[in-house]
Amino acid sequence: MEKIKIIKENLKNNKEGVTLNFNGGIENKKKGYYISISNISGRSLNNLISKTLFIRKTAFKETKNLFLGGWSDGKKYFLDLTLYIENKQRALYLGRLFNQQAIFNINKMECINL
Repeated sequence: MEKIKIIKENLKNNKEGVTLNFNGGIENKKKGYYISISNISGRSLNNLISKTLFIRKTAFKETKNLFLGGWSDGKKYFLDLTLYIENKQRALYLGRLFNQQAIFNINKMECINL
């Protein structure tokens, strides 16, 4: 599937971190916050992408402002479903609700530890 190929290529080319839409394109939000709501990791990008897309399709199909967030530590890849939220207080609340260690401030390009 072309979509999976594009997602895979963008993850490989942006190992430090990237946020993608579900067609594989890079998201370019200017303000707000990204919050991970799932955590999947492994060495096989095909497997990670398939699992993450399955979770989205079965549990979060109607969720708006949902993206793919991915990065690599050099040994394995990490891929998650990522919510985009404009309100900081709501982003902090959701980050805690989903047991995240941090949320990402898009405007400042930095993590806010929880």
